Amino acid sequence: MQPLPALERYLSRRIRFVWQESRRLNKPLLILSGKYGLLAPDGKIPWYDQALLPAAVEALAQKAAQQLRARGATSLRFYTLPRNTRGWQPYYDVIEKACAQLGLELRFHIMRGFI
Repeated sequence: MQPLPALERYLSRRIRFVWQESRRLNKPLLILSGKYGLLAPDGKIPWYDQALLPAAVEALAQKAAQQLRARGATSLRFYTLPRNTRGWQPYYDVIEKACAQLGLELRFHIMRGFI
């Protein structure tokens, strides 16, 4: 399969909503991938099927921190499903660790109804 932009690779109502919000607020969008870290919407990636597992959190948090540092991020708003949603705790862990490492303000926007 050909690599596709992340915005096309991650086909979900949730991602589409967040993309629209980023445009409405004139803020950049980054998509958290369990394999690649934080991706720009136009960042091309191949197809993969890999959920983020707890054992990979530390390494991905380091990668995400590097990616945020490279972008000059000063804060992050994380649009997410509720923390108790099956399989989502590792994603929370990555974002929390990456932001804590950089001293970034982290705000959560819990997306109910997108499960």
